[in-house]
Amino acid sequence: MTGGVQGRLERIEAELGGLPVQSFCTYVVLAMHGLTRLELYDLLSSNVDLMTRLGVSAGFPPLLLDRIIEALGKKL
Repeated sequence: MTGGVQGRLERIEAELGGLPVQSFCTYVVLAMHGLTRLELYDLLSSNVDLMTRLGVSAGFPPLLLDRIIEALGKKL
């Protein structure tokens, strides 16, 4: 692992899972004017591949979303 932003993202992915963190970051980067927490939750919950790999069907785990947001902190 390296330092800086890349290193931080690698550590967050190792702790919380690569696919959820990558999906979250992809949506944030693609949003021109930002996204609310509810919009992020809806986007993540509608990602069928992500939901299948997480083994959930009732929506993206809210606690995982909170942990990703908290882990990224001021980087958002």
